[in-house]
Amino acid sequence: MVKLLDYNHTVLRLAIYVLFIIAFRCNYAQEIISLNQISKLTKEVDIELRSQSPKDGVKFLSCTSSGRLILFKYEVSDDWEPVENIEDVLQKNSSENKKFNRFCNQNQIDRSFSYYRKNGFLVKSITINHKHEFSGNYNLTRHVSVKGHEKAKGVDLQIKYPNGWELEEGNRPNIVKKFTRNGSSYMIIINEGETFFSRKEVEKLLDEEKEEFVKTMINGLESDVYSSLEVLGYKIVNVDLYPSLQVQYKGFISNTLMNVKTRFCTISWTIIYEDKVVTLMGLDITKDFSNQNLFRLITNSVMFPEQYID
Repeated sequence: MVKLLDYNHTVLRLAIYVLFIIAFRCNYAQEIISLNQISKLTKEVDIELRSQSPKDGVKFLSCTSSGRLILFKYEVSDDWEPVENIEDVLQKNSSENKKFNRFCNQNQIDRSFSYYRKNGFLVKSITINHKHEFSGNYNLTRHVSVKGHEKAKGVDLQIKYPNGWELEEGNRPNIVKKFTRNGSSYMIIINEGETFFSRKEVEKLLDEEKEEFVKTMINGLESDVYSSLEVLGYKIVNVDLYPSLQVQYKGFISNTLMNVKTRFCTISWTIIYEDKVVTLMGLDITKDFSNQNLFRLITNSVMFPEQYID
């Protein structure tokens, strides 16, 4: 059984070094850097780390960003298992560089480390947030598959969700499953599409039409229920290798019967999966919208197993 030892220690130290040097070189350390600057940083880190050779069953895959969350992905061998104190190892490696920690704190940057088998199965995911509060993977240990569900329309999707959240059946025709906690929720929605699209076609379509898609979506939502909607950002990202439109927006949600209006922030991912449309949606009603990174991590755990079958 292979354990995570020197390899992750070396790669993480190199990642910290590269991130900080690039940030310093670009003069980003003077103020809170933008999401575009974080994206640029991670692209450069990704190029630097890809030159590292696999060691002890661990291979670096990618460094990307989602909002102010930097995601490191690794591929691990079939006999690889994380050491029992992997959380402490990652925390120690990160905190040893005080300048890097200060950089992350000042710029509100969280870090996520995910380890996958070659078939795409997520073995372990760890998150360290910018306040040095170790999240312990947000206890993202529960697993659910929608394969065979009558609302899934033939889509085979697997996803992980956190302890403390309730798994429920969707109460609308196209909502397959949802996770809920204290009024916030994360939903898996699957609709029929108009026709079959290849990944290349979807990537081109989203790239050319994303502004119109977002405008249409927001206009369609604005109603007596959803009001004062404001788009915070949108971009094309990959969800388990499938191109997806990520949109984040906020506003008010109203219950006219109870005469109650609540502030909310939603982040959603729209995936055109062959001839189906899969929407993953996190609705956050916490006071400081603290579930946003958690929703990103849940989506990061999504797997479409059929693409890994030879």
